[in-house]
Amino acid sequence: MQLKVSASLLNSWKYLWECPESFQEKAYEDFVNYLKRIKTPPTEAMQRGIDFEKLCDNGDVPIISGIIKGGQFQYYAEKIYKIDNQEFKLVGYLDCLKEGEIFDIKRNTRYEYGKYRTSYQHWCYFALVPEAFKFTYLIGSGYSKKPYDESVEIHQESYENNGTADYKVISAIKQFVAWLKTMDLYDLYVKNFEIKENEK
Repeated sequence: MQLKVSASLLNSWKYLWECPESFQEKAYEDFVNYLKRIKTPPTEAMQRGIDFEKLCDNGDVPIISGIIKGGQFQYYAEKIYKIDNQEFKLVGYLDCLKEGEIFDIKRNTRYEYGKYRTSYQHWCYFALVPEAFKFTYLIGSGYSKKPYDESVEIHQESYENNGTADYKVISAIKQFVAWLKTMDLYDLYVKNFEIKENEK
């Protein structure tokens, strides 16, 4: 049996501790719905992010589009970890892979440098593409309701591959599984994230 894991799953779990106390109940509900694989329509902010990424890919956001031009978009990668006799398949779609650098596109209302420091995303993607030397978040921020206009500011936040990605991912998976078992959610995770034969 293989169990699927991803940066978005680990980050959804991590958000339970990082969100404001007033959001914790909703964050827990959202996380359980994630484990149940309940699909919900994207929020306005999520849709704005999706549309922003498309504009970047299509060459319509000058700074970001210039950076990612010529890269491989939506590059898929996977990796198997065996932890305590259980196999986990780490999977991910990279927004862009170009000349050894991974780029991920974000759209925020507000941004402060270091926002993604504790994210599992760059470590998961370094584990998936160990030859990559750098991971850069390309962020558009601003209060505009449009995905992009002249009021949107562009930021970059970069992390170097220091060779510890596997250690960080394995540690995260171990903590994640231990917490699921403590909260009696592990069986729910197995039920919905077990990789079927036709998915291997």
